[in-house]
Amino acid sequence: MSDRDQLELLSVILMDVRSTIESMRRSITNAQSSIEQCRHTTAASTLRDISSCLSQLRREARTVTESADAADEPLQALVQSISPPS
Repeated sequence: MSDRDQLELLSVILMDVRSTIESMRRSITNAQSSIEQCRHTTAASTLRDISSCLSQLRREARTVTESADAADEPLQALVQSISPPS
């Protein structure tokens, strides 16, 4: 496989990874939004449970987002490192 073919393959992979990351971010945002809506329509005793769950989801969302960002950076660096000079 030529360098050009490898670069094209890596570019496609990078686009797929970015798409996956963006999809993950949208899913997390949608989940947070749904929980917030539920939080406003729930009885006070249950509200504490939902609030605790929401806090946990936010922590997990930050972890997922940070992981996604961390995964994206090395892929970009790899593509840039094998890109032919302009």
